[in-house]
Amino acid sequence: MKNLKLIKVALFLFLGFLLIVSYFGPCDSKVMKCLGGNSIFLTRTLVHLVIPAILSVAVLLLLSDSIFKKWIKFAIGWIFVSLIAIAATPEYSGGFLDPDREQVSIWMSSLFLIISIILMIIWSIKEKRKV
Repeated sequence: MKNLKLIKVALFLFLGFLLIVSYFGPCDSKVMKCLGGNSIFLTRTLVHLVIPAILSVAVLLLLSDSIFKKWIKFAIGWIFVSLIAIAATPEYSGGFLDPDREQVSIWMSSLFLIISIILMIIWSIKEKRKV
């Protein structure tokens, strides 16, 4: 399964490339501009989704290929659900319990990282029990 190892590394490098391009491009080399604010919605949302993805892929480099295959299916589904949730949210908050796009983006990316780690742990335990 040398090809999957190569795909893992390529995905990690691609996500890192997206972060670097975002940081030096639209974010003007300012971390807080990438993480918050209303000026660069698309880039900010991309950064919110890429950070937990790159952390997950870094962990997946150490895990088996079968876990990577399961995770990639989960990640693709989660990205679509996140984009729909973010697009359906108003751009500006209307009140205390009415989140804006930035808050939804942060929550969805945080949940993605937490769920990814939990799934990787569960899948690793199940895989070890099979052997």
